[in-house]
Amino acid sequence: VRGGCPGIARIIGIKAALAASATRRLIEKHGAQDRCLIDSFSSTALNVFRDSSIAPGGGRSRLIGLLARSFTGAPYAVTDGVSALCIPRTYYGLPLPVRHLAATMRSARKPIHIWTVNHADEARAMWELGAGGIITDDVPVILAAR
Repeated sequence: VRGGCPGIARIIGIKAALAASATRRLIEKHGAQDRCLIDSFSSTALNVFRDSSIAPGGGRSRLIGLLARSFTGAPYAVTDGVSALCIPRTYYGLPLPVRHLAATMRSARKPIHIWTVNHADEARAMWELGAGGIITDDVPVILAAR
Protein backbone atom coordinates (compact mmCIF):
# COMPACT_ATOMS: atom_id res chain seq x y z
CA VAL A 1 0.00 0.00 0.00
CA ARG A 2 2.75 2.43 0.94
CA GLY A 3 4.59 2.00 -2.37
CA GLY A 4 1.47 2.28 -4.51
CA CYS A 5 0.42 5.69 -3.24
CA PRO A 6 3.50 7.64 -2.14
CA GLY A 7 2.77 10.85 -0.27
CA ILE A 8 -0.84 9.90 0.49
CA ALA A 9 -1.86 10.05 4.16
CA ARG A 10 -3.02 6.82 5.80
CA ILE A 11 -5.52 6.11 8.53
CA ILE A 12 -4.53 2.91 10.27
CA GLY A 13 -7.07 1.28 12.54
CA ILE A 14 -5.56 -1.06 15.11
CA LYS A 15 -8.07 -3.82 15.83
CA ALA A 16 -5.85 -5.93 18.11
CA ALA A 17 -3.72 -4.26 20.78
CA LEU A 18 -0.98 -6.84 20.18
CA ALA A 19 -0.44 -5.35 16.70
CA ALA A 20 0.27 -1.82 17.97
CA SER A 21 4.00 -2.12 18.71
CA ALA A 22 4.78 -3.79 15.38
CA THR A 23 2.70 -1.18 13.56
CA ARG A 24 4.57 1.65 15.24
CA ARG A 25 7.95 0.10 14.39
CA LEU A 26 6.92 -0.34 10.75
CA ILE A 27 5.70 3.26 10.41
CA GLU A 28 8.89 4.59 11.99
CA LYS A 29 11.12 2.28 9.91
CA HIS A 30 9.65 3.78 6.73
CA GLY A 31 9.69 7.37 8.02
CA ALA A 32 5.94 7.65 7.53
CA GLN A 33 5.08 9.27 10.88
CA ASP A 34 3.85 12.48 9.25
CA ARG A 35 1.60 10.59 6.82
CA CYS A 36 -0.18 8.29 9.29
CA LEU A 37 -3.05 8.64 11.71
CA ILE A 38 -3.49 5.78 14.17
CA ASP A 39 -6.81 5.05 15.79
CA SER A 40 -8.31 2.23 17.80
CA PHE A 41 -11.15 1.62 20.20
CA SER A 42 -8.48 -0.05 22.36
CA SER A 43 -6.80 2.34 24.80
CA THR A 44 -4.03 -0.23 25.20
CA ALA A 45 -3.25 -0.02 21.49
CA LEU A 46 -3.30 3.79 21.44
CA ASN A 47 -1.01 4.03 24.47
CA VAL A 48 1.80 2.52 22.37
CA PHE A 49 1.77 5.73 20.26
CA ARG A 50 1.50 8.32 23.07
CA ASP A 51 5.18 9.33 23.03
CA SER A 52 5.56 9.17 19.23
CA SER A 53 5.13 11.77 16.51
CA ILE A 54 2.44 9.63 14.86
CA ALA A 55 -0.90 11.43 15.02
CA PRO A 56 -3.46 9.73 17.27
CA GLY A 57 -7.18 9.51 16.68
CA GLY A 58 -9.60 9.88 19.54
CA GLY A 59 -10.30 6.27 20.36
CA ARG A 60 -13.35 5.24 22.35
CA SER A 61 -12.48 6.89 25.67
CA ARG A 62 -11.66 10.27 24.15
CA LEU A 63 -14.78 10.09 21.98
CA ILE A 64 -16.92 9.59 25.08
CA GLY A 65 -15.21 12.52 26.82
CA LEU A 66 -15.59 14.72 23.76
CA LEU A 67 -19.31 13.91 23.57
CA ALA A 68 -19.79 14.73 27.25
CA ARG A 69 -17.89 18.03 27.04
CA SER A 70 -19.50 19.14 23.78
CA PHE A 71 -23.08 18.39 24.88
CA THR A 72 -22.59 20.25 28.15
CA GLY A 73 -21.26 23.29 26.30
CA ALA A 74 -17.74 23.10 27.68
CA PRO A 75 -15.26 25.27 25.79
CA TYR A 76 -12.51 23.39 24.00
CA ALA A 77 -14.33 20.07 23.89
CA VAL A 78 -11.59 18.58 21.69
CA THR A 79 -8.45 17.82 23.70
CA ASP A 80 -4.90 18.27 22.40
CA GLY A 81 -4.33 14.51 22.23
CA VAL A 82 -6.89 14.08 19.44
CA SER A 83 -5.74 14.74 15.86
CA ALA A 84 -8.94 13.45 14.25
CA LEU A 85 -11.94 11.24 14.90
CA CYS A 86 -12.51 8.00 13.02
CA ILE A 87 -15.92 6.69 13.97
CA PRO A 88 -18.65 4.38 12.70
CA ARG A 89 -22.10 5.76 11.88
CA THR A 90 -23.56 3.59 14.62
CA TYR A 91 -22.16 1.99 17.75
CA TYR A 92 -23.86 -1.16 19.03
CA GLY A 93 -26.91 -0.22 16.99
CA LEU A 94 -27.14 3.35 18.28
CA PRO A 95 -26.56 6.15 15.77
CA LEU A 96 -23.71 8.49 16.66
CA PRO A 97 -24.38 12.25 16.32
CA VAL A 98 -22.20 12.70 13.24
CA ARG A 99 -23.37 16.27 12.49
CA HIS A 100 -22.71 17.37 16.09
CA LEU A 101 -19.32 15.64 16.22
CA ALA A 102 -18.33 17.08 12.83
CA ALA A 103 -19.20 20.61 13.99
CA THR A 104 -17.30 20.10 17.24
CA MET A 105 -14.23 18.83 15.43
CA ARG A 106 -14.48 21.58 12.82
CA SER A 107 -14.42 24.19 15.60
CA ALA A 108 -11.06 22.69 16.65
CA ARG A 109 -9.90 22.58 13.01
CA LYS A 110 -9.66 18.80 13.07
CA PRO A 111 -11.30 16.27 10.75
CA ILE A 112 -13.79 13.50 11.30
CA HIS A 113 -13.75 10.33 9.19
CA ILE A 114 -16.61 7.84 9.05
CA TRP A 115 -16.19 4.07 8.64
CA THR A 116 -17.09 1.79 6.97
CA VAL A 117 -19.13 3.32 4.14
CA ASN A 118 -19.37 1.36 0.89
CA HIS A 119 -22.34 3.00 -0.86
CA ALA A 120 -22.33 6.31 -2.71
CA ASP A 121 -25.60 7.59 -1.19
CA GLU A 122 -24.34 6.88 2.34
CA ALA A 123 -21.05 8.63 1.61
CA ARG A 124 -22.82 11.73 0.26
CA ALA A 125 -25.05 11.80 3.35
CA MET A 126 -21.98 11.66 5.63
CA TRP A 127 -20.26 14.45 3.69
CA GLU A 128 -23.43 16.55 4.01
CA LEU A 129 -23.30 15.98 7.78
CA GLY A 130 -19.73 17.31 7.82
CA ALA A 131 -17.50 14.26 7.51
CA GLY A 132 -14.12 15.11 6.05
CA GLY A 133 -13.33 11.59 4.97
CA ILE A 134 -14.88 8.23 4.27
CA ILE A 135 -13.21 4.94 5.14
CA THR A 136 -14.37 2.31 2.68
CA ASP A 137 -13.86 -1.14 1.24
CA ASP A 138 -14.98 0.12 -2.20
CA VAL A 139 -12.71 3.01 -3.15
CA PRO A 140 -13.87 3.41 -6.80
CA VAL A 141 -17.52 3.79 -5.72
CA ILE A 142 -16.70 6.41 -3.10
CA LEU A 143 -14.33 8.34 -5.38
CA ALA A 144 -17.00 8.45 -8.08
CA ALA A 145 -19.51 9.77 -5.52
CA ARG A 146 -17.20 12.59 -4.45
